[in-house]
Amino acid sequence: MKINTNLFLGTIFLLVMSGCTPPQFSVESMGDKFSDPNGPKGFIGNNNKLSKKSSQGGVHIDNKGVYINPYVTRNKNTEVIGFSVSHMNFEYKDLFNPIQSIIFLNQNQNRVELKCKLLDVDVDLGYYNPISQDLQGTSSELSDCGCSKNDFEILMNSSSLEVKIVGGERSMIYESKDVLPNFISNLKTFYVQHLQ
Repeated sequence: MKINTNLFLGTIFLLVMSGCTPPQFSVESMGDKFSDPNGPKGFIGNNNKLSKKSSQGGVHIDNKGVYINPYVTRNKNTEVIGFSVSHMNFEYKDLFNPIQSIIFLNQNQNRVELKCKLLDVDVDLGYYNPISQDLQGTSSELSDCGCSKNDFEILMNSSSLEVKIVGGERSMIYESKDVLPNFISNLKTFYVQHLQ
């Protein structure tokens, strides 16, 4: 039996790469059936990946990176809008430690700055890689960044964005070519469903 080498390698490549694409953006209700029915109601977006560019300037070919997920909570008198920002990388030293602010510039140089507060840091040593002879793991930091409705509208109405993440130990600029094409469209989807 003769095997077409190019077809075989192409199939393997597609299988590997399909496991490396981020999950689709989705919006979920916050809370569960045990939540206080008189408490605030909320919605959060999931899997809104900013870029494939890593915090060290390389390229992620996996699901690691920065996710800027919009959320809203409201009760009778208040509406709180913000972003849950999750950054996953290999080692603790690769994190922003912590994310202090995120600055956006759109195509018209309109500036939106989100102040952030650290919620959690997690380090998982994972497994030992016998080929590279080191520990392979995942480190992550979770931050909360408040946002006004007006600033959210500026972001989601932008045709392009440049982004700077300012951290305590590291900062990174994501040029408009680095920002994934569906990042802004996911913000629009969230706005239409839950902020309009």
